[in-house]
Amino acid sequence: GIALDDQSPPNIYVASTSIYPGETYAPGGGPGAVYRIDGTTFQISQLINFKDVGTVSLGNLCYDPDHKQIFIADLDNGWIRRVSPAGVELSKFDHGVAGRLSAAQSAIPDTSGFGSLTDAGRRVFAVQYHGGRVYYSVWDKVTTPGPGPGANTIWSMGLLPNGDFATGPNAARIEIPASQLNWNPVPILVPAPNIATQVS
Repeated sequence: GIALDDQSPPNIYVASTSIYPGETYAPGGGPGAVYRIDGTTFQISQLINFKDVGTVSLGNLCYDPDHKQIFIADLDNGWIRRVSPAGVELSKFDHGVAGRLSAAQSAIPDTSGFGSLTDAGRRVFAVQYHGGRVYYSVWDKVTTPGPGPGANTIWSMGLLPNGDFATGPNAARIEIPASQLNWNPVPILVPAPNIATQVS
């Protein structure tokens, strides 16, 4: 994943990944590491290193300019992690439990082991901030090509005024159902008033 902040010139944030064969990590880093590239000096530094993320690694990430924070998708645990630009984890959101229960759906807890892809239906991959909400893709099980049951969904989660994740009924909602998406995992979301037209 890659994201830019609102500085001028912008700083660049990149997340570790296990998508590409033969992937290696920077010294002192690992599958849970996120790095910051200074927009002026191009110096690379480690923003944060999640020790509870195994070799399945991270998904995408995005910057929230309204609350000055970064959201990071965690494919090992099925969380969206909220991190400050100083590299402090502020909170995390469990889509499989908190998100699904908020939308009156049954919970899907994480039953995978450390370093394994989390359970289908809670695999948060793409993340994007827009208009006080975090939009994110959920990678369900891969069945056959084409839309329908077992395909993917796009959700969004509301935020509190302080930027933390909202709680309670209807805080999370489905934006694009599986019937409108095919079996490919959705790795990128582009912010726009009509999020349904901005999936790639």
